[in-house]
Amino acid sequence: MPGRSRDRRGGPPSDRLTASGTRLLGGHDAAWDRWHASCTDGSTFDPQVWFLEDEQVLARDLTGHAETAQVLHGARFREDGARIPAEATWDLVVAEEVRGTTLTVRAALVRGGRAVASGPPQRVDAAPAVCTGVLALPGDVAAPVVPCADLGRILSDDPDGALAVVVWREADGTVAQVSAQPWL
Repeated sequence: MPGRSRDRRGGPPSDRLTASGTRLLGGHDAAWDRWHASCTDGSTFDPQVWFLEDEQVLARDLTGHAETAQVLHGARFREDGARIPAEATWDLVVAEEVRGTTLTVRAALVRGGRAVASGPPQRVDAAPAVCTGVLALPGDVAAPVVPCADLGRILSDDPDGALAVVVWREADGTVAQVSAQPWL
């Protein structure tokens, strides 16, 4: 979209635009920008944004993950005939162990702003799921798609040896998404 301010689409104007054009977002042609950004500590990254003006949909990938384009390409909108299951449910649980794509979890209670494990352990098969870790960036929080086995690394980095996660299930019980919640 020539002439449009990158500010409105989420890209800081002070960073160097490295690519621009259109990319698919759920079967629609979205305006797309990628820029090169650097931090005061010398680290660099390549954020991307997709913008569908008519739908007013903005997707930001602040860390430049290769999987983001694939996820957005497969997105579907209700007006395109996508079925959005009203039966999908989620549970907040505490992961105590991660082996490959199998998580051992307990139901979570939130006490004093922290998730505390409660009840018997259960196994969650995350193999069919999309998993997200959480990476804090200055001024924003991103939830990048990660291999589900990476949740084990996130868990091992936790000083309490437990990691709060949200498990999203389809109506048939299949795990659709597992998202780390390290701030709980």
